[in-house]
Amino acid sequence: MTTSTNVVPVYSRRTTLRLAAAALAAPFVIPALPSAEPKPVTPVATSGRWERRVVLVELRGGNDGLNTVVPIGDRAYYKARPRLAIPEASALRVGQIPFGLHPALAPFQAAWTEGDLAFVHGLGYANPNRSHFRGIDIWNQATDAERLGSDGWLARVLRDSGPPPSDLLAEGIIVGYGSTVAYGGFGPLQGSERVLAFDSPEDLIRRAKILAPAGERSGPPALARLESARDGIIRAATALETLAKRSKIGAGFPNTGFGRQCAQAARLICAEAQVPFYKLTLDGFDTHAGQLDRHRQLLSDLAGGLSALRAACIQAKVWDRVVVATYGEFGRRLAENDSLGTDHGTSSVHAVLGGKVKGGMYGRHPDLTRLQDEDPVFTTDYRCLYQSLASDWWGWKGRFATAAPVRGLGLIRA
Repeated sequence: MTTSTNVVPVYSRRTTLRLAAAALAAPFVIPALPSAEPKPVTPVATSGRWERRVVLVELRGGNDGLNTVVPIGDRAYYKARPRLAIPEASALRVGQIPFGLHPALAPFQAAWTEGDLAFVHGLGYANPNRSHFRGIDIWNQATDAERLGSDGWLARVLRDSGPPPSDLLAEGIIVGYGSTVAYGGFGPLQGSERVLAFDSPEDLIRRAKILAPAGERSGPPALARLESARDGIIRAATALETLAKRSKIGAGFPNTGFGRQCAQAARLICAEAQVPFYKLTLDGFDTHAGQLDRHRQLLSDLAGGLSALRAACIQAKVWDRVVVATYGEFGRRLAENDSLGTDHGTSSVHAVLGGKVKGGMYGRHPDLTRLQDEDPVFTTDYRCLYQSLASDWWGWKGRFATAAPVRGLGLIRA
């Protein structure tokens, strides 16, 4: 009798389900994770880029920048929007400049007054694309409109950032997994191998507890990647559980989906989790109809959530190590439509805030009397904002591949 040596292992249903759960629990690869107890974080002045934090907020759907930072002295704005324009008397005044903020942004007033809130006008790019899916790909990848990329701009920056600290928990965390990953993948972190995506640390911890113990090997090499992912999930969950117990953040945040995202990010930042990048998402900005009420609520959610995050970071004495920036796939058209909304446009305005941000208005506001395909023409390449975050804040030495060179906006204090 002969015996074959090519034996194919048989896996129990439990083992198969556990490994499948690992793949579903968090679609990421983390080659090595630290122990559960994070090391203390030292001030940014002595510890370098890896102690700095960037929080990116995607305004999904395309925010109406003109009704966010209102050009109160511009007759063309009021003529194009007889029913949707924010009245000059209602706009929040921000000094002697000819702009006001949407009244729903009142929670931002403290940051503006204290000089750590900036707005960048006219952000866009040549030959703009008005598709949600293609538009967000362009902004996530920092490419020209005609170029198809594969990796997110943050993933490329991280690859050029040198060796990470030994206690790095993850290069980035995407808070609010569900539709976020389904819509745009890992966004600017696409291509990074050390990304966590979850709704909350407790969500990841709960999922990890159904998995087999880390290090257990029960399959052939074909399952090695799943087993490695499982081990990464368990180690990450263990570290997050320690951090979650340490953090007392939560009170003072709006009881909304976005408010909870801000609270989760603040918990980890204030607990000194070694994670440099965070991505949050506020959905609903595709305001084709009934914009007045919807947009007011969205901006209220945005300002309320980010102002609470700011307050928590100030209290924890980490605000000087944090920069928050919004972005989105496009803006809205100048003219209102017949449904009391606005349609897909091109350029928009975005906010930047942080303890080291030089507050004020940046970029040049588009001329609303000179339109291209019914849209204001962009005045500031959107990658100038990214260059500020990557170079002026993070210390990246590279440049984005653009037809014309882009520079930072000078909105970061030394």
